[in-house]
Amino acid sequence: MEIKLQKNNSSLLVTVDGKIDTNTAVDFGQTIIDNLDDTVDNLVIDFAIVAYISSMGLRMLLECQKTMKAKNGDMKLMNVQYAVMEVLEMTGFVKILKIINYD
Repeated sequence: MEIKLQKNNSSLLVTVDGKIDTNTAVDFGQTIIDNLDDTVDNLVIDFAIVAYISSMGLRMLLECQKTMKAKNGDMKLMNVQYAVMEVLEMTGFVKILKIINYD
């Protein structure tokens, strides 16, 4: 898994390439949380190249969202692939997370 971070003023764009599985989920979440300084109030995670997410990956998404809410910030997922969207729908995460898809 590869994570790219791009900060623009108060926004942080995170682009993920690869699977977010049991072996990579903690690094995924910790990398994001470590980069949420006081200036970041908008977090966008691009899932365009993510084909799989495990339950640990879902937990890390909740941790990121919890961190953003504590800062009165906002978190969105974008470009979520079909297989990952199915997992988010089955687990009810579509009701918890903000998801914006671009076709």
